[in-house]
Amino acid sequence: MCKRKTHEVFVSEVLVKLGVDYTVLSKYQNAKTPVELIHSCGHKYSCTPNKILSRGQRCPKCFNRHKSKVKNSTDNFLINFTKLANGEYELLSEYKGVGSYITVKHVYCDHIYNVRPGNFISGRRCPKCGEVNRANSRSKTISEVKAAILEKFGSKIELLEYSGRIRTKSKFFCNKCNQAFETTCSSLLAKNNLFGCRYCYLSNRETGAFTKEEIQHKFDEVWPGEYLLISKEVKWDEFTQVLHKGCGGVFDVHPYAFIKRQSCCLLCESSRVSRGEKRIMKYLESERIPYKMQYSFDDLVLQKALKFDFAILHEDKPLMLIEFDGEQHFKSVEHFGGDEKFEITKLRDEIKNQYCRSKNIKLLRIPYWEIDNVENILEREVSGF
Repeated sequence: MCKRKTHEVFVSEVLVKLGVDYTVLSKYQNAKTPVELIHSCGHKYSCTPNKILSRGQRCPKCFNRHKSKVKNSTDNFLINFTKLANGEYELLSEYKGVGSYITVKHVYCDHIYNVRPGNFISGRRCPKCGEVNRANSRSKTISEVKAAILEKFGSKIELLEYSGRIRTKSKFFCNKCNQAFETTCSSLLAKNNLFGCRYCYLSNRETGAFTKEEIQHKFDEVWPGEYLLISKEVKWDEFTQVLHKGCGGVFDVHPYAFIKRQSCCLLCESSRVSRGEKRIMKYLESERIPYKMQYSFDDLVLQKALKFDFAILHEDKPLMLIEFDGEQHFKSVEHFGGDEKFEITKLRDEIKNQYCRSKNIKLLRIPYWEIDNVENILEREVSGF
């Protein structure tokens, strides 16, 4: 037996279909019994729920008058493309809809490529330049490597032989223990590499020669201001209590293992925080941007409060909302409840979109296929907050 639709669900569906300019005045009974609505122009009219939800029946007074002036999807796309391209990209082909590829030219490098309209709008740009940028990030000059080593380790570590690539092994010398060793520059300069020299690391691990203040400093190097050591006595390789300021949770960890693995709060982990959300958390913490997770509004409800993954705050008021949309937001995934759950997820997402537009709150949605580009997206969209 099918579950009967409630009045609250119908109102939410109307919000998604017609937008915030329409309000349901009468009680929903069934799909064929007319309900009364009022448009923002003040005109009241009656229509069956079937026509509202299947045809998008709008205000007869306004819709018929302005029908010819409504912009179609092509106009909207061209406006958005021109704005986002900012003179750097040219559209070479006709826009035929969101499912058809468009041909784009990157003016700076003259590269011509095909891309889906939605991917371009969401931030995907020239693949040729992207590959060049990735290659540049994997290579540094010997002067750049030496400067980075000096900044991180002072005079402790010297570069003896450089391979020319930061991800292939080079030879180094430790002036503290007088040992030569080989490792990659990327490993040596990683945030969680606290010693540089593996011989010094082994020696310090055996003796536990770190004070509580030194260990706290190492935590802050990896997660600035995110964790606080609260045990009275703290040892490098013994369990100690840690407070996660983001969620207020307290848990026990080995400082060495926690830093080495760049782990996250065990309580947040147990609450199934996604990998994308972890990267967003890490970026906001590193940039010292105030935020709250699972943020909700009293007037945004679909049976229960709808929550946003992150809210960037100023004086406890949301300036921007961030959602990391996993695979289940774009297609049916059995693990997340299949077709039925997918339809509910789409409904919730659209209600959130409509709410943010009506309240003039910026909403940033990051799709799961951009997980390796999270930091770049945040740098572009969140800068200034």
